[in-house]
Amino acid sequence: EREPAFPRRFDLLIVDEAHNVAPSGRGAYAVDSQRTQAVRALAPHFEHKLFLTATPHNGYSESFTSLLELLDDQRFHRGLEPDPKQLGAVMVRRLKWELRDEPRRFPERKLEALEVAYSEGERRAHQALRDYSEQRLKAAAAVEGRVAVEFVLKMLKKRLFSSPAAFQTTLDKHLASLGDAERRGDQR
Repeated sequence: EREPAFPRRFDLLIVDEAHNVAPSGRGAYAVDSQRTQAVRALAPHFEHKLFLTATPHNGYSESFTSLLELLDDQRFHRGLEPDPKQLGAVMVRRLKWELRDEPRRFPERKLEALEVAYSEGERRAHQALRDYSEQRLKAAAAVEGRVAVEFVLKMLKKRLFSSPAAFQTTLDKHLASLGDAERRGDQR
């Protein structure tokens, strides 16, 4: 990692969907992902930074303060609650309803339930996945990895409703991972 040059080599770093570079913050200390590490390495080489996100705060203060530190390490520090005045100087928040007085960029949202006619094959596939899910959840009831099992089953269900090809790819990978787990003696 090279030290940043002064003046900075680049003018502006723009990070869209910046919440994706925030460290995951489920514990007392947020864990840097590879994205976080990449932005942490790049950011010092830019004079200015612009982070764009609709969800800057994921509910974990450690993660939020780490994201702020990536944006401006002179004003913000990981793990320290940001000063509201300093936060106000760098954060602009706009909600859709605040933009209503401009020409209609965001149409009124209308929710409408749509009936979907499933084929018999689609119904059988869904029932087979439901049966498999119940079986896996019962088997995982006493296992630490129940959360992981639930995640995989939700992913399979999403893929089934999304695209048969996506479902097949995910199912193949899932079955291969089960084979690997059985060879290791893992009961999940």
